[in-house]
Amino acid sequence: MLKSNSNSSSSSDLPLMISPLTSAPIELFSVVRSKPHLQMSFDRNCNADLQNRFWTLFNYAASFTNYAYTYLTKANCDSHYVTYFGQYQSSARWSLATRNFLNIKTNLDRQLFSITCEQNCNQYVVAFVYPNDRTHLIHLCPWLYQQDLNFQGATFVHELSHYDDIAATRDHVYGDAQAIQLARNFPDKALNNAENHGFFARARPTC
Repeated sequence: MLKSNSNSSSSSDLPLMISPLTSAPIELFSVVRSKPHLQMSFDRNCNADLQNRFWTLFNYAASFTNYAYTYLTKANCDSHYVTYFGQYQSSARWSLATRNFLNIKTNLDRQLFSITCEQNCNQYVVAFVYPNDRTHLIHLCPWLYQQDLNFQGATFVHELSHYDDIAATRDHVYGDAQAIQLARNFPDKALNNAENHGFFARARPTC
């Protein structure tokens, strides 16, 4: 989910998604900047149990991203690409997808983010970020940990992709079926949609 740092609010600041797991509405889910590895941290609300749960979902997100980036660097098959980013139209679009996942992968590998464990999120909110936050503080909500690990890992990829200095994605649609339809009908929007990045990675694309 995206949130705005501005004081004004609009419907675009509070997008809703339909969870493919629950059919309930969920508010979710370039050049890499230099940030020391040791700056990765948890806030005081992240107890030992939450930290352990986080590292489990982190491993899923890292694995998904490795599959996605490896697939895109091979550039010799396009079935998963077509499913989530639309028909191959130009090398520039493929390169953009590759760059997005390189940035996501780099931020995961170097742990260029911090985690805050929210305690009072709105119902069905699993995570949110502020896209222009260069500290990459990711807000995780209790409901996230009630979902399966595939969902958790994909959500983390989704959230990282939102940052303006990583992939600058937005929330055009939510849900697997909606993401696939977006890729079919509006491929440029699919390439800018966080949900498409999360589902593409979760699919563990291979050639």
